[in-house]
Amino acid sequence: MKNVILLFVFFAIVSSCTESKKKSNFDVAESSFLNQNIDSLLNIALNQGSKKAFDNAALLLDYYDDMDRLFFASIIMANKYNYSKAYYRAFMCLKEGFDTNYSKIELNNDLNFSFAKYYLLKAKEIEKKDEDLIFSINVELKTSFKEYPLLPNSEDYLLSELKKRKTLQ
Repeated sequence: MKNVILLFVFFAIVSSCTESKKKSNFDVAESSFLNQNIDSLLNIALNQGSKKAFDNAALLLDYYDDMDRLFFASIIMANKYNYSKAYYRAFMCLKEGFDTNYSKIELNNDLNFSFAKYYLLKAKEIEKKDEDLIFSINVELKTSFKEYPLLPNSEDYLLSELKKRKTLQ
């Protein structure tokens, strides 16, 4: 009876080890497949200007908390194609802060805060149709610009912020 129990325990241990190997191989394959799909979507978005491809890639990057890739893709998409959702995503990335391979990017840096607010203003100026996005932008504007009686133009705001920094040096 002891031998049967030992044999059963041995097989249980061996089978659980092989299962975890299969799982990790599956996880690696799934991760590789996911990265290829995200890269493919970003390639289409950033080279062809596909807003749908960008939105799908952004959802995946946000879900998997890959904020540095999301931020840099958002900046490129926003500047290259003047896309309001990309400006808003860049704002949100800076607002929430994230780690890159090189350093931590946080909103507690005044310059990052100024750029984040610029991206938010730019999203507001461009977006005219998406009511959900407009609502989200307006909520953020109320908290980010409460000291302003009127919202400034995005470019005027950024120039004034950069001039402030130049005079402080």
